[in-house]
Amino acid sequence: MKELFEKDITERKQPEAQREAAIEALRRAEENFRRTLDDSPLGVRIVSAEGETIYANRAILDIYGYDSIEEIRTTPIKNRYTPESYAEFQIRYDKRRQGEESPSEYEICIVKKNGEVRRLQVFRKEVLWNNERQYQVLYHDITEHKRAEETLAQEQYLMRTLMDNLPDHIYFKDHASRIIRINKAMSQFLGLNDSKQAFGKTDFDFFTEEHARQTYEDEQTIIRTGQMLSIEEKRIHPDRPDTWVSTIKLPLRDKEGNIIGTFGISRDITDRKSEEEELELRISLEQLHQLTQYREEIIENERMAISRELHDSLGQALTAVKIDLGTIIQNVSDREEVVLKINKVSALVSDTIKTVQRLTAKLRPPLIDDLGLEAAIELYTKEFAQRNRVEVFLDLEPGIAISPDASLTIFRIMQESLTNIARHSGATRVNIGLSKTGDNINFRISDNGIGLSEDKIKSKKSFGIMSMKERAASVGGTFDIYREDNCCTVVNLIFPLNHK
Repeated sequence: MKELFEKDITERKQPEAQREAAIEALRRAEENFRRTLDDSPLGVRIVSAEGETIYANRAILDIYGYDSIEEIRTTPIKNRYTPESYAEFQIRYDKRRQGEESPSEYEICIVKKNGEVRRLQVFRKEVLWNNERQYQVLYHDITEHKRAEETLAQEQYLMRTLMDNLPDHIYFKDHASRIIRINKAMSQFLGLNDSKQAFGKTDFDFFTEEHARQTYEDEQTIIRTGQMLSIEEKRIHPDRPDTWVSTIKLPLRDKEGNIIGTFGISRDITDRKSEEEELELRISLEQLHQLTQYREEIIENERMAISRELHDSLGQALTAVKIDLGTIIQNVSDREEVVLKINKVSALVSDTIKTVQRLTAKLRPPLIDDLGLEAAIELYTKEFAQRNRVEVFLDLEPGIAISPDASLTIFRIMQESLTNIARHSGATRVNIGLSKTGDNINFRISDNGIGLSEDKIKSKKSFGIMSMKERAASVGGTFDIYREDNCCTVVNLIFPLNHK
């Protein structure tokens, strides 16, 4: 009986021991949990459903700047939030009281004891605390992280603003030369409405194959060598005029310094290139003018030398022959047949002398050097009128001091003009005028012929007109040829009086 009694007592004590063991285990677990919360780097609060603080670890006190949990309990909630965050808190609180679902993760802005504002990331969940249903709230101070994000966002905004307001073309490409980003100027140049439309594309999508291939090779060289490239290149676009750009291309690196693509800035230098080409053209034309002038000087010098040679050597020789023939005639006057033959030879010599004189005058009019431009024009036009049955009327202002080079230029332009009139115009009258107007000399030739057509005036094959223009330029003057009254042709030369 005693054994049964003891056994009954033992059996009744077992559930009680188990319960005590369970309580002890729970107590130790709560102590471990509390110790974990105490050592947590995150701020931790245990709050009731009404929001009363039951527990707060050291980290949460540091976040708020309080010395004890009592300060948290006694400080009004409104004072611990910024106005905006307090309004959001009230919305969450009302939802909880009404049994509505509220977010378990959110951000708040708190006001520390010293007035400093901090941003916290909050995690809220239900827990069992002291055998009662409470809420654990974790606080992660993300103030510095947010500031870094805002700073980065601001920098990115400023960078985008700067890029999109620069007139230069800016682009970023990956290791395969695919576009990552371009600025507004580059987007407009490519004919895109939005720069995002270029993402993932290459130069082969926008330019000729030759240009795109060269660009690709350049960028791959930069990726391979890590070296900067500075070039002037012509961008050939199929739908718009070619554009010259000055480009700097650099390797694009990640934060570890690894090359991941290329970065480029291009400046439109088309206008500068056009100016350079125009300057080169002007230099070439100036060199051509100088070469033409030099050539004309050589030709005139050769003409002068030939003229003198004809006059001095051949002319004198023929004159001597004629004199000798005259002497022979006097000595053989009794032989009629010989005299007749000698007279024929003498007449031939006389004609040859006249031919030499005419050729000499054409090569270098001696009257320009001997008597001046006015006399040379009068003599030449007289012969021209007789030879071509054309009336020539001269209006030459006397006493104008004109340099030898300018005199020769006027004479040669007159020769070329009269030759054209005789060949093409069918004119019966020619007017030639020479006058001084202010500090300029004006030389004008007009005729009553059929007139020179605009096509011939502008033709690049009108070498006579081109030659006259070059001669005018050689004395610092201007040359013009045009139709007047839809019929006759006018040649006008103007150059400065003080030309040397």
